[in-house]
Amino acid sequence: MNDYRKSNGISVYHSCIIFLFLIIVLSHSASAADTMFRGNAEHTGVFDDSEILPTITELWRFKCMESARIVSGIGFTYTIEGRSSPAVSNGVVYVGSNDNNLYSIDSVTGIEKWRFKTGSNVASSPAVSNGVIYVGSLDNNLYAIDGMTGTEKWRFHLNRRYSPTSPVVSNGIIYDCVDMTLYAIDAVTGTEKWRFTTDNSIGPLPAVSNGFIYIESWNNLHAIDAVTGKEKWRFKTGGDVTSSPAVSNGTIYVGSRDKNLYAIDAITGTEKWQFKTEDIVTSSPVVSNGVIYFGSDDGYLHAVGVPTSQENTQTTAPAQTITPNSAEDTTNESTPLWDRNILVYLILVVFVVLFGALVYDTYYKKKK
Repeated sequence: MNDYRKSNGISVYHSCIIFLFLIIVLSHSASAADTMFRGNAEHTGVFDDSEILPTITELWRFKCMESARIVSGIGFTYTIEGRSSPAVSNGVVYVGSNDNNLYSIDSVTGIEKWRFKTGSNVASSPAVSNGVIYVGSLDNNLYAIDGMTGTEKWRFHLNRRYSPTSPVVSNGIIYDCVDMTLYAIDAVTGTEKWRFTTDNSIGPLPAVSNGFIYIESWNNLHAIDAVTGKEKWRFKTGGDVTSSPAVSNGTIYVGSRDKNLYAIDAITGTEKWQFKTEDIVTSSPVVSNGVIYFGSDDGYLHAVGVPTSQENTQTTAPAQTITPNSAEDTTNESTPLWDRNILVYLILVVFVVLFGALVYDTYYKKKK
């Protein structure tokens, strides 16, 4: 009987250790999310971050090598040349500059950790994945840089002059658009996997979701297979598409210069509905909690709900209606599987059970 109790106690002890190990691995995976322009590969524009306090102050400012304009943010001010948007990952800010450098800056102190020199302006917004920073330069190269040391891992030479876009990282592949070509590049080796070429310029940024890459080229939205690089479908609007598409729950939202916001089925490429504004829509939509937020040259910020047919604006503009092409499914943002608070509680529970198992094991050892 004592041997059984002892073995039972040990099995509980070992089970708790295994369970604790799994929680730590999962929590690490949850915290090591990729960082890129517009928040994620789907370009929903939503960032998982803590609430910004109503009272703000400048915490620090960082100046590049050469004189430059001031770019202010909430709680800090960057002195940066160029149009590169910063990416923040694991307490470090990465940002490009027109002085040809990519900078690594401590997000708390504002002190430079390292800088990486390219052959021309770094107007691209960097993307961070698995400790590697991917950024383009006007020297026609896409760079992969070690986030800790600032050393180059590889570079990929592009056939034409690099445009100031941000690469998108998904499932170990870098997707980037240059002129009329979409490139798929292996994130580890820097080798080309495939390329897709259109008849017109591509831009501004690809969106990636569920095995498809969505790009715009003039008045066409293309869906490209992420594995093969083959076109699955294309959707034509009544005007040029100059905004970045956002993908949420199987629907693509994109604006057009024909004054419409379109909702398009991500699998079939068929139109679900369109929302008419009073002027062109060049703003990239943001999707959060079932609401699509976007700006128009009519002077309004629009909030469009699905399937609600009303919009809310800050002024008393007349409400517009959504013109449907098919039945709508409710858009809801997915809930993260592992919440930080839940992980903390689980770890505390495991420690309590583990302590009990140790006491149980020790007690029966003494009995024996």
